[in-house]
Amino acid sequence: MGAEGGLSADDLHGVLVSAEDYVFVSGYSLAHKNKVTALLAWLGGLPSGTAVVFDPGPLVDALHGVEMRAVLPLISVWSSNCEEALRFTQTRTPTEALHRLASILREDALIVIRDGPAGCWIHHAGQTRLIPGFAVTAIDTNGAGDAHAGVLLAELARGSSVDRAALRANAAAAIAVTRRGPATAPGREEVNALVGADF
Repeated sequence: MGAEGGLSADDLHGVLVSAEDYVFVSGYSLAHKNKVTALLAWLGGLPSGTAVVFDPGPLVDALHGVEMRAVLPLISVWSSNCEEALRFTQTRTPTEALHRLASILREDALIVIRDGPAGCWIHHAGQTRLIPGFAVTAIDTNGAGDAHAGVLLAELARGSSVDRAALRANAAAAIAVTRRGPATAPGREEVNALVGADF
């Protein structure tokens, strides 16, 4: 662990956030005692309407303490892979995990559970559905979740529907796993080529 293991109120003071922004929070941040206090205070002071996006990451088993209970009511978008969601909710299927998460998150939260080549499960506005994935030959899955989350949020910020954003995120993740290394998120044109420019 390096510099990312510490965070102070002064570090966050100059970060300007508007009501239209998405603020991405990783589970790693809640696991580091040297940053979580300042982070939670800062999150609690965000402008009304700012969307807090949470990805528990592989440290999901360590996220059941007071810090996690403090961040749950703030989450507007949950984004995790299937294994993380099942472990966090202690359930057996993606749909069970979605419904468990829906019971503990804000009523208007968007819940996204990535399910590998199958695509991703989403729960939003009381509806649960599977958004299909894309068949590719995977070489390296490192960074696929980051690519998925990044494109999902970029599309939502552009005003895309939840379903369109999720499908394009699935395409981005599918492209990412065909490349080696973690920094493999595709550009918009590549996603267009896979899903069709009109979607």
